[in-house]
Amino acid sequence: MRLSQVRDKVGYVLKTFPETRESDKSLYKRYAQLYLGVTDTTPFVQVVADHELNYESISRARRWFQAKGEYESTEQVKARRALMEEGYKEEFRGA
Repeated sequence: MRLSQVRDKVGYVLKTFPETRESDKSLYKRYAQLYLGVTDTTPFVQVVADHELNYESISRARRWFQAKGEYESTEQVKARRALMEEGYKEEFRGA
């Protein structure tokens, strides 16, 4: 599946289900329910293993939208992500 197709679908999910803006796992699960026919009872690990769609592609599409200022997460989640990013930067500076 092309990245533009994934982005279109992820955009719809982010717009329609605001809670998916907070968690890639929640976003992937909702995406899988809508577009892959997965049910709530399907284990998450099985969803990832059974479908060719890459979890990272979904996450990357969310980050693309949010970098453009669309479908933003809450301030609390933004702050947590910023701290994690700063931690990664510090870790690599010291390496």
